[in-house]
Amino acid sequence: MLGGNGFPGLLRMMEEKFEGATDTYRDWLTDYMSPIECPACKGKRLKPSSLAVQVKGLSIAQFTALPLARALPTAASWEFTARETLIAGRIAGEIRARSSFSPPWDWTT
Repeated sequence: MLGGNGFPGLLRMMEEKFEGATDTYRDWLTDYMSPIECPACKGKRLKPSSLAVQVKGLSIAQFTALPLARALPTAASWEFTARETLIAGRIAGEIRARSSFSPPWDWTT
């Protein structure tokens, strides 16, 4: 989130966007900024019903919190029964496809 290797990082990008914004746009942005953690999702930014869904013991919040170096092998190791494939096969395929991209920056440094 803080960047490196030519990528400024999301936080720096958002700070620059906020600093260069008009007062009206800044007011609008502050409606979506809060230092208080949501008690319903505990900062995960998903509805409790969405957080309750798990694939192989991981919620979407837990899976997306994994480093990329762990996310791809985790998703690749998932094996499903026929019933599980009907339920989670499509999303697992999407996760595998989207986790295997090669970003233009080096995540390892």
